[in-house]
Amino acid sequence: MNLNHIGNCPDCGGQGLLEIVRTKDRSKFLVMCDECGLQWHDPNSAINNPTATIKMSNRYNETEEVTIDEIKSIGWENYLVVKDQ
Repeated sequence: MNLNHIGNCPDCGGQGLLEIVRTKDRSKFLVMCDECGLQWHDPNSAINNPTATIKMSNRYNETEEVTIDEIKSIGWENYLVVKDQ
């Protein structure tokens, strides 16, 4: 399980965790539900406006986990549920 999550998914009834991931080609960081696979451009969109049109359904099919240092480098560490690993 990826510990770099920001909460539970609003779309799949809270079953999944919203994880910060990166595309395999390393071009983009995004938020993705580990259960239903829905994706958002950033944590703010996923948490505060989950039904916005910015939500993407499996647009980036190949993703990989990221490190806490990578999350800090893009300024998303304050969204993490578990901040220290």
